[in-house]
Amino acid sequence: MIDKRIILIGKEHLGNRDFEFFQRVYSSDLDIYLNRVKAVDFVGMDNVLDAGCGMGQWSLMMAKVNNHIYSIDNSYSRINVVSELAGYMNVKNISPSVGDVGSLKGFEDCFFDAVFCYSVFNFTNYYNCIREFARVLKPGGRLYATANGLGWYINMIVSEKNKTMHYDPRMESVEIINTSLNLFSSNSKDIEGSTVIPKEHLLKLLMVEGFDNVICQDEGAIQLTEIKPQTFYSNLQNYGMENVYEVVARKATI
Repeated sequence: MIDKRIILIGKEHLGNRDFEFFQRVYSSDLDIYLNRVKAVDFVGMDNVLDAGCGMGQWSLMMAKVNNHIYSIDNSYSRINVVSELAGYMNVKNISPSVGDVGSLKGFEDCFFDAVFCYSVFNFTNYYNCIREFARVLKPGGRLYATANGLGWYINMIVSEKNKTMHYDPRMESVEIINTSLNLFSSNSKDIEGSTVIPKEHLLKLLMVEGFDNVICQDEGAIQLTEIKPQTFYSNLQNYGMENVYEVVARKATI
């Protein structure tokens, strides 16, 4: 059953493309997000950062099982949506704010017990993000993140998944692959625009920035508790290449 008030909140604040995604999220059962949070054992913590919180679905579910969630996104519209949703759902332990996940200036060193970063790395300068996450996490703090390999973008070119009048997955994927080729051929860290992130590349960056105990599997496959997660990409073809994957890592204690 679609909650009409929730849909109206999204429609009031979001542009066409964001609202199309918002409708897909909030027209489904939000327990799929809660189960993922529980499966990767992101529960029972004092301060958790939802880095690039988007439409707020992860923040709202993490708020059920943690003491306080700090939700940041670079979009004022999305943050307004998260604020209104939290108010409508009477969720009092979320602090939404506009911010840059690659420059967490508003947060002190070693402040967070955990950082959650879903479907964000590919749209950022992920070098800066990982460095900042390492800074704001407490020793022993945990990171959960997902990223897209080349197989995801090849799939989007072929299948045109979720294509709408406001979103052309084929054209966007071609542009991202082109940006990625230019980036890696130049060995530059000056990332502008969305990019492919090879799994081994990301894992090396995590180690360089002081993360250990790294677990990396396909999206929705990491299960650290008795709760079984569900992938969002069960019917996705990868054409023999890396697709969407997820990592859980710990900031080293030494």
